[in-house]
Amino acid sequence: MIKDSKYRPLFLKGKEGRGNYSVVVVCRNDEETISMNKIKIVLKGCNNFLKGYKFYLFQEENLKEEIVNHLKLKGISYICGVHDLDTLRDKDVIEINPVTCNIRVLYRSNSNDNFLMLTNKCNNNCIMCPDSLSVRTENNNIPLHIIKRHIKLIDKSTTFLCITGGEPTLLRDDFIEIIKYCKEKLPNTKYLLLTNGRIFYYKNFTETFIKNRPKDMVIAIPIHAHEPKLHDYISSIEGSFVQTFYGVKNLLDKGEKIEIRIVVNKLNYNMLKNIAFMINKYFAKVFRVSFMAMEMLGNAVVNNKEIWISFKDVQTELKQAVLLLLKSGIEVKIYNFPLCSLDKSLWSLNVRSISDYKVRYKDKCKDCSVIEKCGGFFNSTINMEDIKVHPVKG
Repeated sequence: MIKDSKYRPLFLKGKEGRGNYSVVVVCRNDEETISMNKIKIVLKGCNNFLKGYKFYLFQEENLKEEIVNHLKLKGISYICGVHDLDTLRDKDVIEINPVTCNIRVLYRSNSNDNFLMLTNKCNNNCIMCPDSLSVRTENNNIPLHIIKRHIKLIDKSTTFLCITGGEPTLLRDDFIEIIKYCKEKLPNTKYLLLTNGRIFYYKNFTETFIKNRPKDMVIAIPIHAHEPKLHDYISSIEGSFVQTFYGVKNLLDKGEKIEIRIVVNKLNYNMLKNIAFMINKYFAKVFRVSFMAMEMLGNAVVNNKEIWISFKDVQTELKQAVLLLLKSGIEVKIYNFPLCSLDKSLWSLNVRSISDYKVRYKDKCKDCSVIEKCGGFFNSTINMEDIKVHPVKG
């Protein structure tokens, strides 16, 4: 099993730290190597521009007092023993805790896959969700001032940002404040909002959202079935289909860009064509429809016997649904499927969508001539069964 060559971890761990907890800092490209008494010291400096605060990250595990004195680090915060230090890039935004020596990468400057995580909570409990119920019910909302600081430190030239959760709209007023702040600080960025769409059932909230959102935003909403009973069973919330259906309708009536997402699983794969018919009938002005393979973590693992289905077993139904939508003039994308599991006629619709820190490939995949275009496998999905890969030659 091989990792994507562009792999950059979101979490780094040091060995020893000192100083103040810094919620968001910006990693600057002032790395240097210093030799002292035959000891090579690699350090990377970080600045929090909001405070003029300086922080150092060291590759070495132990900092002797003489080294601290030599570098004039008295009173300056640092973490040493950061072995993945070389994965950080200029203009990355990171969160540092010198007590636990944890470093979390909030924004990767060379990535087109950055996101703002607003909350872990969700008012659905989808049976194929990669988070567990315990994760989604913990009281772990990220404070508003921290999120705004994160946004303020993001490179102004960034092209894309995903806003996600949990269910980000559960923050209500804070959610509106966040998207308004994004509009102010990053006006030229393209946004993707991941939401279950239920809040947009309420027209007053929908109007407030539209008034304050950034100018270029796609709203991605999952629909699990073409009728309430199955959709509500998959979401585990009675009435969620009605709220989601009318949430999509309210947004479309206002001219918003909507992406409908269909997570393909054993419960709904043989109804994909019916879902496509429903979309064509009621949501013909949708911006895009995306079919997505599952990420087998959290609830998905707990319910794997009920929901897991192999890639090859969904191909007939998937192709029928895709062709129906395409013939209606609706854009279609396919996410999280390895290319060799798809009918070749669908390859042009496939998106290399799995985040680089999650994507994996079978060992045989290294001999495939189209691996750079292939979606690969989630690290949590690749061993769900003995998935056969068929490397493309030439």
